[in-house]
Amino acid sequence: MADTGQPEQEKLSIRDMLWQGRYEDVASIVNSQEEAFQVIECLNDSDLMTRKTAAHALVVIGIKHPNFVIPYLKRLLHYPNRSVLSNVIFIVGKLGTQMPKEIEPLIPDLIALLDEKHWNIKMSAISAIGDIGAADADIVLGAVPKLIDALSDSHNQVAVTAANALSKICPVDVDWTTETVDALHDLLRNGDPWVKVDALDTITRIADEHNEPVIKELDAIASLLNDENLSVREKAIDAISVILRHNPELLERVKDGIFNILVNDTAFLKIKCIDLLMDVFSANPDSIRSLIPSVIACLTEQNPDMKEKARQILTEVARGKPEFLVEYQGTLSALHADDILEAMRQRR
Repeated sequence: MADTGQPEQEKLSIRDMLWQGRYEDVASIVNSQEEAFQVIECLNDSDLMTRKTAAHALVVIGIKHPNFVIPYLKRLLHYPNRSVLSNVIFIVGKLGTQMPKEIEPLIPDLIALLDEKHWNIKMSAISAIGDIGAADADIVLGAVPKLIDALSDSHNQVAVTAANALSKICPVDVDWTTETVDALHDLLRNGDPWVKVDALDTITRIADEHNEPVIKELDAIASLLNDENLSVREKAIDAISVILRHNPELLERVKDGIFNILVNDTAFLKIKCIDLLMDVFSANPDSIRSLIPSVIACLTEQNPDMKEKARQILTEVARGKPEFLVEYQGTLSALHADDILEAMRQRR
C-alpha cells in the first residue's frame, strides 16, 4: 500500500521545549527523576533563555515532585558557575515561599552565600532569604546577623535588599529594626531615585510593625516630598501615611511638603495626600486646619476624582469642625460647594 500520509512530526526534546520558553509544558510532562534531571542539566546550558526557562520549570516541578528537585539543590548551591548559581538561588527562594519546611535544610547553604564576593549573587541570596522569611520567619532567623552586616555593604542595591529582607522577617525584635533604619538613613539620601524608592518601601513595611524606630527619619522622608522624581514622592507619601496612622500628631512636621504637593503636584499625588489627611482628621482633627485652604483649592481643579476627594474631606470637616470653614464660606459659595455649606449649617 502506498504511503500517502505526511511524515510524523519529530517529538521535541525537553531541551528544545525549554529553548522555546515552554516551562509549563515541560513541568507538565516531567514524571520521573530522569526527566527532572534533564531539566536540571539545562541550568548549565549555553543559551540564556534555556537556563532561565529551566529554572522556572524546576520551581513548578519542585512543588509537584519535591523529591525530584530539592535533593539536588543543596549541591548546586555550591556550584562555581555564577549563572547556574543565580538560577539555583531563584529556585530555592521561590520554593521557599510555597514550601518553607521542605527547603529548610538548604537555609545554611543559602546563608553561606551572604559571604559571597560577587554582589549580584549576594543580593540574590539576600532576596531569597527575605522571600522565604515572609513565609516562615523562624527558619531564616540565623541569617539576621549577616543581613544586618549587609546593611553597610558598599553596593547600594545589596544594602537596600538586606533592609528589605529584614523588614519581611519582622517582627523579630526592635533592636535589629533600629539598626535597619539606621542603615536606611544614608540610602534615603542616595542620589539614585530607585535606591530611595526601595528604601522608602522598606521604611513603610517597618513602620507598620515598629513605628517608633522610623520616626527619627521623618524629617528625611518629609524632604523627599519635594524630590524631583514622582515615584520617590509617591513612596514618601506612603511611608508618611503609615507613620501618621500611628502618630497623627506628627503631621505638623510634614505639613510643608504636603502643602506643596496639594498646590503644585499631579492629581494622583494630591489624591494620596487628601486620603492621608482624611485618616489624620479622624484621629486628630485640629492638626489639619492650616491645610484646609490648599484642599479647597483642589475644588478648582479639572480632575473629577480629585475634586470628589476634596469634597469628601471638606464635608467631613463641615460635619465635625464647621468652625474651621467659617472664614472660607464665600470661597465655597463661589465654587458652588453647596453640599459642604449645607453640612456646615446642619452641624451648627
